[in-house]
Amino acid sequence: MAEKPEIRFQQLYDIQYNPPPYCIDFYPVGKNIRKWKVTIIGPQDTPFENDGKGSIYLDILNEQNWTRNYTMSDVLVAIYLLLTSPNPDDPLEPESEIALLYKNKHDIYAENAKKWTDKYAKR
Repeated sequence: MAEKPEIRFQQLYDIQYNPPPYCIDFYPVGKNIRKWKVTIIGPQDTPFENDGKGSIYLDILNEQNWTRNYTMSDVLVAIYLLLTSPNPDDPLEPESEIALLYKNKHDIYAENAKKWTDKYAKR
């Protein structure tokens, strides 16, 4: 049984009027309630600190892992936590160079992540 659209609209309303402190922008793309545009401020003491745009892989958004019990708030918290503590054992691309750097040469990973964030994720 599909989730009633009004439940999602209520979640959207709740987040827009009571957003998490790290979420500065949140709205559906056009009229598609399944696609959102979100701006999250990068966590302190990470290469993403104070930056707010980019793309991310999140396993709970994968069709096999998704459950309708997840709320929009759950997804936002999961994204924020992933920025704080990336999971190099579950990268978007298997044998990802970035994941290998994170695991084996963390200082180089952090330096590169900061450069890429400065270049591509500035608000």
